[in-house]
Amino acid sequence: MDYLSGTLPDSALWRTFLPIETLKYAGFGKLAYRHMYRDTESGTVFLTDGSNPDMGVHVQMGGNALEFFRANHNFTDAQIAALFLKHARKVSRCDLAIDLHGGELRPSHMQQMQQDGRMKTRSRTFEYRDKTENGKRGETFYIGSRQSRKYFRGYDKNAEQDIVSDVNWLRLELECKDMLAGAIADKVSKYGSAPVAAMAISNVVMFDHPEYIEAITTELTGMPTIPRKPTKTEKWLLKTVSRTLANCVMANPSFMGDFVKRVQEELTRANEGDNSTNLTDG
Repeated sequence: MDYLSGTLPDSALWRTFLPIETLKYAGFGKLAYRHMYRDTESGTVFLTDGSNPDMGVHVQMGGNALEFFRANHNFTDAQIAALFLKHARKVSRCDLAIDLHGGELRPSHMQQMQQDGRMKTRSRTFEYRDKTENGKRGETFYIGSRQSRKYFRGYDKNAEQDIVSDVNWLRLELECKDMLAGAIADKVSKYGSAPVAAMAISNVVMFDHPEYIEAITTELTGMPTIPRKPTKTEKWLLKTVSRTLANCVMANPSFMGDFVKRVQEELTRANEGDNSTNLTDG
């Protein structure tokens, strides 16, 4: 996880649900909250006294805050997400990230794969930025809209951190908001962030590049099998269509071979075509 935010009930709980001892008043709030407090050690932000009494207390944990609790309190991402979900009224945002070090894949390659059809995604919104600032070049490739529930970016982390290095550091990052954020945080609390990040990012976009595929596949090795219930269509096929098919085969034994052949042809046609519709909403 690289960012986690949400709303707690408006009570003293927000001062104690995390091991924080250095709260400091940071002035006027934002997002319609009147006051802001910041933990000077971790950087966790608390927004209080909303314009509406039902707004509760908004908590924001950026990447540095999450890393602080990992390093200084031995929290795993699963434990942080579980703690957050236990006390939060609502999770508003949860960002997931995968870092690729020392490879060749860059945002410009992602743009090229999008242009030549080697990228699969449901989104129709893309943007590539190549910015040079203070003599340092930083590339970013975006998929989706900042206002949508899912927003992907692949960017040069060295440039973002103002690091001068010959070793490529590419970050794959997915910003999840609203109901999706709560669902993602719940998965992280159960399975950890690495496999959930791989699953969520690969469901948004797939690039035809070996480094990307390896990163996604490696992270997915920790994801346990999640039991799946048959769909209504599958139940109908098994109960009704199978009976009709059996009657046809009894009358014409060669029909089964023709039927299986036709199904195989449909599968081949689907795999060779645009199968981006198989990507789920996360």
